[in-house]
Amino acid sequence: MYICGIFYINFCKNYIYKNMDDTKITGRIIGGENVKENNSYPFMATFWYLDGPYYKFKAGAIWIGGPYFMTAAHCVYERDVRMIMIRMGDVHLEKQSVELRVSVIVIHPDFKRATLENDIAIIRAVESPTIHFPNLIPVILPSNKYKVDYNPKTPLKILGYGRETLEILPNQMKHLLELRELDIVIISKDKTNYKRVPKNMFVAGNVINGVCVDSCIGDSGGPCLQFIGGVWVLVGIISCGVGCGNMSYPGMYIKVQPYYGWIVKYSGIQ
Repeated sequence: MYICGIFYINFCKNYIYKNMDDTKITGRIIGGENVKENNSYPFMATFWYLDGPYYKFKAGAIWIGGPYFMTAAHCVYERDVRMIMIRMGDVHLEKQSVELRVSVIVIHPDFKRATLENDIAIIRAVESPTIHFPNLIPVILPSNKYKVDYNPKTPLKILGYGRETLEILPNQMKHLLELRELDIVIISKDKTNYKRVPKNMFVAGNVINGVCVDSCIGDSGGPCLQFIGGVWVLVGIISCGVGCGNMSYPGMYIKVQPYYGWIVKYSGIQ
């Protein structure tokens, strides 16, 4: 299972999956296209962690307004805020010029690391990215004014800098620096091999031109968007999945709307 790039076999076997052997678990977008315009998704951010003398890319994050960002809880669980940095400002990782240190991490109180239930967290940076780019626009949260649809076949869009395959060749590394977008649809649990899906999660993927498309290693914590009323609304956060591009075990996502009140409580963002 992909959990910010960490193989997490026990979770899969003991809690969620059925008819599964030692399948590799992996969150990069398989399929999709490069995002060419920097202003297409200005709320897209990345999570970096100090590893030795350098910061290394770990996962996706989403700017929701002010100094607040959201990500998957498992990506920041037991992380030292002094060693975390949020970056944004460009679709190319090496060109991201906004670098924000982190002051506070709020993990949902009901987060269960063993099953990844309530896999959602709020990150407070030391300052808002608008100090650097005043015209940046945050993502829209799924308040009750938006009719969010979590039913099967609902079209969605995901964004990420993660892998496109489980195995990375040297000539593919440059490609991983670019933000990619992918259209997917919500899939009924009954169409998969998942034993169960937690209440506030959903599974999604797609088949395009005969190829299974999905999120993969490195996409965790990134946004899952639904186009509602002419705007992109944050309806999900990329959480985990088994392998990459496996329609028997498509990617799993946290529903954001059930946590809207909790988000407002801790961030004041509406």
